[in-house]
Amino acid sequence: MSVHDGCMREVDLRTYVVSTIIGKEGARHVVKQITISYPEGLPAALNLSEEQFAAEVRFLAAAKLLEMGKLSSGKAVDLAGLGRVDFLQKLGAYDFHAINLDDQEIEAELKAAADLER
Repeated sequence: MSVHDGCMREVDLRTYVVSTIIGKEGARHVVKQITISYPEGLPAALNLSEEQFAAEVRFLAAAKLLEMGKLSSGKAVDLAGLGRVDFLQKLGAYDFHAINLDDQEIEAELKAAADLER
């Protein structure tokens, strides 16, 4: 991390740096990295370490992108750097919904379920 203008810090949104990781079944994935600036002392104000703050930012970005329908749950899990169960549990703890359906989709699902019961 570096200091900018004496009051801004940068946080690496991942706790480790790799250019390629090997995922399940040997699949290779290129991992990109972004850096954000934030006021010095922000993690401490949130009672978080620098590492906890970075993990929190990754999770919140993943959760919001999932909520907006911009990421699948699998991609959100990858971005957050958590296991699927841990990610889903944390979504609930933060009042994010793991399934986001609009009114029409809910009605269609209810109708389909009712049709199955007949």
